[in-house]
Amino acid sequence: MSERNKSGSASLLEAVVSNPPVATVVVGGSILLLQFAIAEASGPWPEIHYLTWIVPFIPPFFITRAAKRINQRRAEYDFIKDAEPLVFVAFPKELAVKSLLSTYPDMLSKSASRHLQQPEEVLLNQEVLDGVYLADPTERERIASHLIEDLKATGETGTLRRKHIHLLPHGETEPVPYLMNSVLKVGQTGLKWQGTLIRQGWL
Repeated sequence: MSERNKSGSASLLEAVVSNPPVATVVVGGSILLLQFAIAEASGPWPEIHYLTWIVPFIPPFFITRAAKRINQRRAEYDFIKDAEPLVFVAFPKELAVKSLLSTYPDMLSKSASRHLQQPEEVLLNQEVLDGVYLADPTERERIASHLIEDLKATGETGTLRRKHIHLLPHGETEPVPYLMNSVLKVGQTGLKWQGTLIRQGWL
């Protein structure tokens, strides 16, 4: 499976959470540092000395939340990585057509490379449904507009079901027919856009 390179902070956090000895050192060090800071500040403000009682619970709380997000993400990667259809997941920054059209895939199924005849690293650095792979590049805007309008109408999820679309794999001149299902929804951390493209004739 392919996944887009994480930001420095995200990759660092994952490295910490996935390594128990490192996580132990980070949590223990954070607790000691917070206790020292409170002890230093309790001179002019004696009242904050009572905060030392809750310090041991703060770092584990954030580490646990981070571990939960990372485990959910990995589970989703494992679920789509071997899918035969072309599957993508992306996280647009704003609920706007322009934002969706400029979003890069966060993860792709392994099959995406075969469907579009491009290396995985190339596809991860191209916009979702890049116009170069569409027989009609204007389809991108219509798909994005439909999902946004449907999400606004329902308040939770925008859906696109069995839309006929023609892809143009790299180096090919003959369009290939696909059926596309897609979901755009609002989650705890923002927008999430997922799409599945199935080559017609496989069903």
